[in-house]
Parts: sequence; C-alpha cells; structure tokens
Amino acid sequence: RRQVVEDLIEMQVPPRDVWLQSFVPEDVFWWIENYPEFGVQAVALDMTAFTKEEVDEWLDRLEENNVNIVAPPMSRLLEPDPSSEFLIKPSYYAK
Repeated sequence: RRQVVEDLIEMQVPPRDVWLQSFVPEDVFWWIENYPEFGVQAVALDMTAFTKEEVDEWLDRLEENNVNIVAPPMSRLLEPDPSSEFLIKPSYYAK
C-alpha cells in the first residue's frame, strides 16, 4: 500500500494522474486516509457483490469510507431484457 504511493511521490507523479486500484477495500480506505491526494480517486474494484443486498451493503461500505469510484465487472452492470431492442438493460448495480 504505502510503497506504491511513496514510489509515485518520489517520481514526482502528480496525484491527479494516478488512479490507484485494488480488489481489497482496506487498501482503498488506507490510501484515502493516509494519502488523500491520491486516495480521492482510488478505485475499489469489485468481484463480490451479486445480490441486491450485497450490492447495497458493498456500496454503503464504500460510501462510509469516502470511496468515490467503484469498478464492477461489466457483467454486473447489465442484465438480460428480452423486451429491449438490444436485449439488455442496466442492472440493479448500475442504477
């Protein structure tokens, strides 16, 4: 966690050019707390939320920890819709 940010600072990479990402939410929370200039656009990658309840719980947890960006897999953002012109629609997660 720390080393990647310290390396970026040492190389003088502007925080606005960095999008730290992790599947481990605690990493993202840590960046937000300890390096807010980098953490403000840290990305919480998601591979766990499947049901509506899990999605709500996941997003609530991120919001409580000031996470601004979440990146679920595309498969979680769409669901089948036979009545739609394109046969898909935004999922609950996408809404």
